[in-house]
Amino acid sequence: MTNDPKRSVSSVMASGEGVPRGDSQQIGLSIRPKLRYDPKKFVLHSGVKGLLETLFEFLASPRYPVVSVVGEKRSGKTHTSYFLFDELQQRFSGYLVRRFDGGCFRNWLETEEFTECLRTPCLLLIDEADVFLDGFPTGNSGALVRIIEELRATQSALLFFRTRPSLEAYSFDEHLRTRFRAGVEFCIDHPGREDLLPVVNALAAQRGYRFPQRKLQYLEKRVALSLAEIESYLERLHLLTRYRNQKIDFSLLDDALA
Repeated sequence: MTNDPKRSVSSVMASGEGVPRGDSQQIGLSIRPKLRYDPKKFVLHSGVKGLLETLFEFLASPRYPVVSVVGEKRSGKTHTSYFLFDELQQRFSGYLVRRFDGGCFRNWLETEEFTECLRTPCLLLIDEADVFLDGFPTGNSGALVRIIEELRATQSALLFFRTRPSLEAYSFDEHLRTRFRAGVEFCIDHPGREDLLPVVNALAAQRGYRFPQRKLQYLEKRVALSLAEIESYLERLHLLTRYRNQKIDFSLLDDALA
């Protein structure tokens, strides 16, 4: 195989050539669209920390039962929902706390357990909520509106982890849209520059890379603050190591930034 340093990352992606190796320790793991949540590796960066502190205060006071946590794709919504689930169980011991993805939540609404849940204070987290909310087209929102009003009576809450920032992007009717407007919305932000080193370190480690401190500091000053961009960078780096079949040195780190 010819080692052509000028060949683009996109062409490497298309070819699928090469076998990874390198002096930065790399475990034989594939890049996956989603990584398994590990509470020990979760980084509570500034783009999430302030949101959660405000959210805890909000849930501890009388409020409307609809809460939205909005973040772009690959912004860490799923891992944040797991972290929040653990925290709510500790902080709100008098509440039933459950977490679902959108599809599973729809099925759970038809169970006897859910009927019992309506009679007690509960905090229900719905990750990938777009999947669930897309099931309520215009004129078909009555069931969810009734659920919201029943949860309101017990000071419960539905926490929707959404991708779309605008309520107008959903097909449900104004009857349901007014319920979301009456609630509160929090946005997941990018990590601050001061958070970047632990974030890069955690995301790299989850993909099987162990970078020395000097290389982490090199990346800390150069990669974008967006989690999606950091993940894309690590994927480009992975592809370059496979194609070039070389150790991860500073020139390779730099080439993957392009």
